[in-house]
Amino acid sequence: MNTKPINLLKASAIAIALLGSTAIVGAVAFPDAAYAKGGNGGGNGNGGGNGNGGGNGNGGGNGNGGSGASISDSDKAAGKSNRKSSNAGKSKSSGKNKFSLKDLFGGKKTKAKSTAVKTVRKSQPVDQVTKAIRPAPKPKGYKMADLLGVHPSELGALNAANANENALKNASPNSRVGRIAAFRDAVLAGDELREELAETQAQLDGMTPPDRPVSEIEEDLDAALTDVQEKQDRVNELEDALADAGGTDPDIEAELKDANNELQGALDTAEDLGAERQAAVDYNDTVAEVDALTEAVENQPQTEREALEAAANKPVTDEVEAAVKTLLGLDS
Repeated sequence: MNTKPINLLKASAIAIALLGSTAIVGAVAFPDAAYAKGGNGGGNGNGGGNGNGGGNGNGGGNGNGGSGASISDSDKAAGKSNRKSSNAGKSKSSGKNKFSLKDLFGGKKTKAKSTAVKTVRKSQPVDQVTKAIRPAPKPKGYKMADLLGVHPSELGALNAANANENALKNASPNSRVGRIAAFRDAVLAGDELREELAETQAQLDGMTPPDRPVSEIEEDLDAALTDVQEKQDRVNELEDALADAGGTDPDIEAELKDANNELQGALDTAEDLGAERQAAVDYNDTVAEVDALTEAVENQPQTEREALEAAANKPVTDEVEAAVKTLLGLDS
């Protein structure tokens, strides 16, 4: 790289800087001369002492030779040059091309841009708090009457049906609460009876009624079993005869074959009659079960009423019974 032009530029810059310093000394030592020339001395140097050869100050301030300003105000003009840093006081003597020793030797310093780093905080999950739902308090007074359809006074001792489950479960059988618990059990038993009746009736509906009475089927079955026994005896005789013949006799063998066929036919007949009898018996038993359940369900209201009356100290009406069932949660 050729360093001569650079050295030449450095030497020129030093010379210009020295000339600028001389101009500054002249401006400070002889302020009157600057004003005598009508303010043209403002272009050389940095009168305010900013140190830039290009000069940002007004060496002679804002003076105007023809304006009649006092020469003794030069100190103020010099003070203004120290306060102004705008482009209004730039020197014209250096021409269009600006020159700076700082740019030549030190270069321009670039301010480092600070980069703001944003910290992103993760939002913490918020636990959802579910409010506990308190059970609705039991209504009292006229509200209870509206709910039950009767006034609590009509229930009398049956108001004990408000007892909790543990009290009903552990109450003495002869106590008021215990008798109310017996009424509740009777009602629940009635529900089970109705469910059982529905299931048994559905089973009966899927069965085929017998064509004849069981007694008649049994007579035929007895006769069939007797026939089976007779045919079995005949087979046994022929087998013994064949054995006596040395195990080989075409006539005995043919007769034995026919006897076995007849025995198998008798067995099939007896088996069919037995199945017929069993189906008839099952059907009749199911009918009887349905009848018993139907009767029990029909008697259930009376059974429940009697159990409730045993726990009451006042007359029990249909409305009172319905109210007690409501208190016990049995009205659904």
